[in-house]
Amino acid sequence: MDPTLQGQWIKVEQKGGNVPGPRCSHGIAVVGDKLYSFGGELIANEAIDKDLYVFDFNTHTWSIAPAKGDVPKISCLGTRMVAVGTKLYVFGGRDENRNFEDFYSYDTVTSEWKFLTKLDEVGGPEARTFHSMASDENHVYVFGGVSKGGKMKTPVRFRTIEEYNIADGKWVQLPDPGENFEKRGGAGFAVVQGKIWVVYGFATSIVPGGKDNYESNAVQFYDPASKKWTEVETTGAKPSARSVFAHAVVGKHIIIFGGEVWPDLRGHLGPGTLSNEGYVLDTETLVWEKLGEEGAVPAMPRGWTAYTTATVYGKTGLLMHGGKLPTNHRTDELYFYAVNSA
Repeated sequence: MDPTLQGQWIKVEQKGGNVPGPRCSHGIAVVGDKLYSFGGELIANEAIDKDLYVFDFNTHTWSIAPAKGDVPKISCLGTRMVAVGTKLYVFGGRDENRNFEDFYSYDTVTSEWKFLTKLDEVGGPEARTFHSMASDENHVYVFGGVSKGGKMKTPVRFRTIEEYNIADGKWVQLPDPGENFEKRGGAGFAVVQGKIWVVYGFATSIVPGGKDNYESNAVQFYDPASKKWTEVETTGAKPSARSVFAHAVVGKHIIIFGGEVWPDLRGHLGPGTLSNEGYVLDTETLVWEKLGEEGAVPAMPRGWTAYTTATVYGKTGLLMHGGKLPTNHRTDELYFYAVNSA
């Protein structure tokens, strides 16, 4: 039987310019016909730079965006970025010395950075890495991730959603999902038809003294209307537990690709066991299907890619850049899964 969601893979040609080069653990977002990339690492736990790179889908060339205003001071890995309208929002990440990034916006029209929130202070979220970000027309959302830690404090994972109101510039923490909800980093996180979904991720045990640092297969959503969390049971061609996978939203569907399905004994220093499989979750029927394999399917498994929902070439789908390969090398490949029907 053919998948309900039909599409094809496109390997996007990159013709040069000021290229970001191979990297993983960075953030990307799309505004109009341009892709923006920020942060990342080439060598494990060593941030590369703090330039904002721009890829033009018309010319297929890269450049570095002009930077005015409150330019971020830290080169960071494990950061995330989303777009709302013509503005980019960058949250968190750290450098190799564990200096942590704050919360900024970048106006793609005026080329101006703006400092928005100092993290780890009253009234704002805690600083973190390897969190997940999503947005709607009025809000930016941050889920999970790994805390700052320090000499006297071990880093921990989070299980809550932080909500930023774009209009008034204030943060609130949404209701805690409770002790039976795994704290996670590298989770799938998406707004689908008004509900906020958390899919899989790298987890901390909910049992005191239980095994930590494992891949989760839990799926939950938060409904802002009822202010309630719901854990769901999914069926179908259900993917194995995983984290740090690329994902996007098309209609009622969450598309995922790749990710780490088994952690490396060296932690982030190694690649772990990675996947090159794609899946689609129908958030209404709660049924998983395998993603179609038409077109230029990414041959190499990968995780820690930068990803976003994007509309390119008149089609909406999953756009992903870079990532970590099974060889532990980073890639600079740019792939787009263009959905034809859903």
